[in-house]
Amino acid sequence: SQRPVYLYTETIRHAISMGEALQQPVSVCPYPVFGVKGDTDQEREIPYPDKFIVGMLGGGRRDKGFQRVPDIIQSYNSKAQGDCRVEFLIQAPRRQDKLESEVQTLSSISNVRILENKIDENQYRELLQSCHVMLFPYKEEIYHSRGSGVLWEAVANGIPFVCTKNTSLEDGFLSKNGCSASLIPEFSEALIKILRNWMLFKRNAFNAAALYRSRLENHPVVENVRIYRN
Repeated sequence: SQRPVYLYTETIRHAISMGEALQQPVSVCPYPVFGVKGDTDQEREIPYPDKFIVGMLGGGRRDKGFQRVPDIIQSYNSKAQGDCRVEFLIQAPRRQDKLESEVQTLSSISNVRILENKIDENQYRELLQSCHVMLFPYKEEIYHSRGSGVLWEAVANGIPFVCTKNTSLEDGFLSKNGCSASLIPEFSEALIKILRNWMLFKRNAFNAAALYRSRLENHPVVENVRIYRN
């Protein structure tokens, strides 16, 4: 039997509607076809960056572990000891999450740039593609069986990532293209490991993107989606 493919929708309501239209099961799990880039050749030359950008995009929320981000960055800065130039690119949280204290702490860290909570799609794509590593310290109890569209965008674009252990986010490790962590020190150590071995992780991330694209392009359910969209 074939392995199931989960089609991406943002809400359960959209999943039900799409499933009925396609006569195929659709889950609220992120495998976004629109995020796949054509340029994922792992054999191309990979320039070593003068400065690394670690991104946490998609809008900060408590369920995404935003409250842990200041401690993770401070832990990284303390342990890395100037290994390489790193800038953390953090999308601001929503007002209703009441994370003003965390934002204030982040604002005081010299290698952090805070983005607006809402950015347009073109800017989002430019920012995503500028990142060398993505950070997903999402809550284990919430994301144990819940996916992330931003994470799969990272996979599709060949970007290594760090995510929370024992979550569905680890499904994105298709080719040793990242690390998982639980405690704050583990997140900072995972970032250090990837940045110190970035060329290896980047090539693995290209491999993962190519594998991801192949699975999407060759699966009959995806072909049904193409027919439905056209």
